[in-house]
Amino acid sequence: LPTGFKLDDPELVRNVTGPSQNWVETRGNGHGGGREVSLIGYSPLTETALFTQKSTGQKWFTFAWQASEELFEPTYKLLLWISSTGLFSILLIIVMGSLAADKIVKPIQKLQETAGRIGRGERVEKVTIKTGDEIEQLASEINAMNDMLRTAFSGLENQVKEKTKEVLYLKEYTDGILTS
Repeated sequence: LPTGFKLDDPELVRNVTGPSQNWVETRGNGHGGGREVSLIGYSPLTETALFTQKSTGQKWFTFAWQASEELFEPTYKLLLWISSTGLFSILLIIVMGSLAADKIVKPIQKLQETAGRIGRGERVEKVTIKTGDEIEQLASEINAMNDMLRTAFSGLENQVKEKTKEVLYLKEYTDGILTS
C-alpha cells in the first residue's frame, strides 16, 4: 500500500492495528479486493508517531501482506510432488513385485507339481529351471532324486520279474509233480 493509504474496512483495521507488532490471519487484503483469507504482518511505527501524532492525531503502522494463494503455493506444489512421487513409487513396487513373483512363484509351482508327480510314482522328465539361484539348485536336486528313484525302481522291477518267473516255474513244476 502506498504511504498514507487509508484502510476502509473497519474489521481489517481492527485486526491489523494492535499495540505491538504481530501477524494475523484475516479476511480482506487491504486493497479493497475480495474477502479471501490473507496473512498480514503489521507493526506500529512508534518513533514516527512521536513526531506526527501531535500534528495529525493519528498513529502510523507498517504492513506486510501476503495473499493466501501466493503463501500456500509452495506447499501445494510440495504436496503435489510428494503425492505424485508416492503414486509412482506404489506403481513401481507393484510392477517390480509382480515381476519378482513371476520369477519366484512360477518355478516353485513347477517344482511342486513335479515333486507331486514323483510322489505318485509317475514318470517325470527332467525339470529345467534357469533362475541362477536356490530354486535352480532345488530343481537339480529334484532331478537327481528322480534319477536315483528310477534306478532303484528299475532294479526292483527286474527283481520282481525274475521272482515272478521263478514262482511261475515252481508252480508249473509243482503242478507237474502233482499231476504225475
